[in-house]
Amino acid sequence: MTILAQLNKNLSLQMANIMGADSDEEELKAVAEQTRQLTAVSKQIIDSHRLVLDANKFAYSTGEEVRMGAELLEVGYGGIDG
Repeated sequence: MTILAQLNKNLSLQMANIMGADSDEEELKAVAEQTRQLTAVSKQIIDSHRLVLDANKFAYSTGEEVRMGAELLEVGYGGIDG
């Protein structure tokens, strides 16, 4: 499973946690903190992948060899179709 697939899975699980959280204030605070941390990490992962894509787009536009693994292009649990 690629890192983006793992990220999508974790975000889906966190969304389920948010929606299923009891009205207990402490549990809501814990879920909110987890969500904040997951959001921060998610942003870094996405920014990192965007940088690789942008670098490869630039390389392609200048006629350079593009070195991008297929796993970078996978989205979701099993790729774009998955």
